[in-house]
Amino acid sequence: LSENILTQEQFDAINKEEVQKFLDGSLAKRITASPLIMREERFTVNIKAGMLDSTLEGNSADTRVVMQGAVDLIFKEDNELVVVDYKTDRVRDISRLKELYAKQLNLYKLAVEEFTDYKVKECIIYSIHLNDYISVDC
Repeated sequence: LSENILTQEQFDAINKEEVQKFLDGSLAKRITASPLIMREERFTVNIKAGMLDSTLEGNSADTRVVMQGAVDLIFKEDNELVVVDYKTDRVRDISRLKELYAKQLNLYKLAVEEFTDYKVKECIIYSIHLNDYISVDC
């Protein structure tokens, strides 16, 4: 509050116990140990249309398109990067988020590797609702 980042109303709405659970968890420990942390990293990359739509074939799949977005969090670990995407979906099983968002995380991986000089070693979906995370093959 003293830095005018949040209003009093916003501060009061935060579930402090859930924030503390996150901060005490293994993912937060990995993030804070990182020598490089990027938040809300915006990107614009030029990729093949087939990467966005697997139903495209031939020249249509090879046509270059511009993709823009923002990655919630990227951190460096063992000289490679980890991409983290926060989700607020109210699911009962975190594996459902993996089903829904695996393709998005794969696109983030491609974008991050394009605009950095690093390889992405892991993609993570963090569920705000479940206060848990799951790795996505990327």
